[in-house]
This record gives sequence, structure tokens and C-alpha cells, in this order.
Amino acid sequence: MKLTTNMLHARCDESYPGGDPDAAPIYVVAGLIGTPGQWREFDTMWREDMKALGVEADGLHTSKCAVGAKPYKHLSSTQRYEIQYRMILDIAAARLYGCAAVSDQKYYDPLRELFNTFLGTRNRRFNEPHVITTRQCINLMMVSTEDATDEPLQIVVDRNSAFGGRVEEWYKMDLVNPRLDEPDMMGSKYRSRLAVCHKAVAWTSSGCKRQTSSHTCHCGTPYTSVASASRHGNGKT
Repeated sequence: MKLTTNMLHARCDESYPGGDPDAAPIYVVAGLIGTPGQWREFDTMWREDMKALGVEADGLHTSKCAVGAKPYKHLSSTQRYEIQYRMILDIAAARLYGCAAVSDQKYYDPLRELFNTFLGTRNRRFNEPHVITTRQCINLMMVSTEDATDEPLQIVVDRNSAFGGRVEEWYKMDLVNPRLDEPDMMGSKYRSRLAVCHKAVAWTSSGCKRQTSSHTCHCGTPYTSVASASRHGNGKT
């Protein structure tokens, strides 16, 4: 039997200064979560705004837009502000919910070895700020929605292979850990809601490709999911 389910969708991305997440003084993972209907509403509004603002080919890469780097170099500060402002308005109008987790390395680094003493040899490799922060962001999404729904959460992440790999690390670890089902941990619904975790397909100037795929949940139930994909790590959102 094939079951089609409308699951919650979350888009997540990482941010850190410099080129090495392990050497960065701060590491952030943030994302937005919503129903398929909310994401469709956002998609419609943002397409209209991109067309009106003349950025259909570029979308919004906030770190570049804020400082006037390419491809926004020819735009005035007022125009660049308007692009960012419209994105915020569309997120709010679509009622998407934001979550973020931050790791301040100044406080984490002195405690790394202490944390290791509570972990088995097998799990010490997960005692890394990028893994912990990603996990905390997704956990916050779970906790924030558990009273309203028990629908599974589909996680769509940046196509960047490094970030995708970090997400996969914690995802596989949590999926096989029955200890998380206990009431003093994440609770009985947590692992059943970790249904899908995959990387996004490209968002092109001609449209956001839709990805339809069949999966088998870890509980053994086959289902089909449909997700609009974003491309945060390649300059468009």
C-alpha cells in the first residue's frame, strides 16, 4: 500500500564567517518551516516580487545583497534594502515559522573534552559544533510544532555537499537511537517525524523545479512526498 502524506517542509541553511566551520568563532543554522500550502503561497508572492524588482535571474543571496557585491553591485542601497524587505514581508505573509540555533565557540571549545566524557567512543565523532547546532535547530522545529501536529517533517537543505553531509550525520544518528523516544529525551513522536532528509534541487530563473520522490519510512511504510526545492547555497532562494 502506498500512502501519500502532506508533511511539513523545512528549508535550512548554515552561516559562519571565514571558510572553515571548525575554525569560525560562531556557527549558525537557521531555517523556515511550513505546510506545503504555506510554501506555495510564499513561492507565488516571491516570484511576483522578484519580477517586480528585476531580480528573477538572481533571486536573493542576503550576504551579497546587503553589501552590494555581485550580482547586486549595480543596485543602490535603497534597491538592495527593498529586495531584502520584500523577502521578509513574503515570509511573514505566508506565515512561515523561523527557527535558529547558534554555537558560540568561545564557550563551546573549553567544554569539548568534558562533553566527550559523557559520550561513547562511537559517538564522540558527533561532538562537533556544526553537527550539534544543526541538530538543535531541527529539534527546535520539532518541539515548536509538536502540540499542533504529529505530521512528519521533511528537511530540505542547501545542495552544498559539506552542509548536506553534516545534516546527514545527525539524521542517521538520531534515526537509530531508541533512547530518544523516552519522555525525558525527545519523546515517542520524535523519530517517527524524522521522515525525509534530502538536498534541494536547483531553483532556476524559469521556475522552481518540483521534486517528487518515493520513500520508505524507517517504520516500513512506503509513501510519496512532493517538495518545492530551494537553492540557498548557490545564490538563490
